[in-house]
Amino acid sequence: MSIRKKKNIVSNDNVLAETKEMLKKRFIRRTVIKTGLIGAGFYAFEKSIINPVRSIAAESSPTKDKPKLPLGLMPTIRPTRDGFTVLNTGIIATEIEKIRNSESDYKESWIEAWQALAKLIEVNKTFVEEYQKQRNNPNYPISGIPIGELRDFFNRAGEGQDPIGVILGCVDSRVHYERRLSLKDSDDVPAFFIERSIGNIVNPYNDLSLGATVQYNLEGIGRDVVLLIQMVHQNCGMVGAAADEKAMKLGGSLEEAGYLVKPAVEPRSPWKGFIGSWPNQTAKDVNVLANGIMQLAHLFASSEYLKERLKQNRIFPVLGYIPLDTPKVYLFKLPQELLKMYETITVPET
Repeated sequence: MSIRKKKNIVSNDNVLAETKEMLKKRFIRRTVIKTGLIGAGFYAFEKSIINPVRSIAAESSPTKDKPKLPLGLMPTIRPTRDGFTVLNTGIIATEIEKIRNSESDYKESWIEAWQALAKLIEVNKTFVEEYQKQRNNPNYPISGIPIGELRDFFNRAGEGQDPIGVILGCVDSRVHYERRLSLKDSDDVPAFFIERSIGNIVNPYNDLSLGATVQYNLEGIGRDVVLLIQMVHQNCGMVGAAADEKAMKLGGSLEEAGYLVKPAVEPRSPWKGFIGSWPNQTAKDVNVLANGIMQLAHLFASSEYLKERLKQNRIFPVLGYIPLDTPKVYLFKLPQELLKMYETITVPET
């Protein structure tokens, strides 16, 4: 094997100028050839692959009659797990100490929030320890529920679910559906999906969550008939704020929510004409019940799918009412005329 030594290059102005000119021509020639080949290749690729794909995309692209569905947002920062921590009482104690030493304007409220998290962790820890200790004692009650029922629930929960319907409720912290209705998913007590929104509100222009939940009950779970309970409650703050127009003065989302309730609570609202009477009924009771049936109208107005299933008798709407000062729950059958109206109601064009 021989090693070729580099030749000594003697350079002067003339030689250097000629060399630069030669290299320039060679570069231009090669660039023209390359771009021509690449351009021809791209032309063929675009004609055979890209254009057909564009055609398909154009046919399936959103139009006025076929609006584009909203997509989930992407993060605006690089993914990081820093700070993503399983909380325990030790970590919480450290965080509370940091806050005590900080200059936050809301120091006491932040400490209260961290203490609430610590209490939740402690309550669950006690529950787990007691459950493990008494798991072979089926009659031993935890939170009023015998161990045997809890054990059966956990065994079934891992195997799947078969809820009979959906409860639409308010976000109010005083309304505990599981306690009042004993929704333990036992063999003799039906299970429900539970959806909550402030004031039981359904957005008739863009409902996704509740409508999708009802559809999942029909299609995903495979129920022939879904029981849809609109469960309103006494002294609903959102309904009251819409009735006296306080919500509208707050602006933001509460203002929009107020206007989605207002038609039901007007003094002469036609929605109130569907409400029957019972002893000790108040004007506030009528307002929350009228709002309940109007929000059901919003739900069906938001979805042709749901209206069609209602026509097919596959959705069974019921109105429920919870008084806060007693454990009683009232369930009301809705007028047939109202259900027929739900089958055809649409959102007015703006």
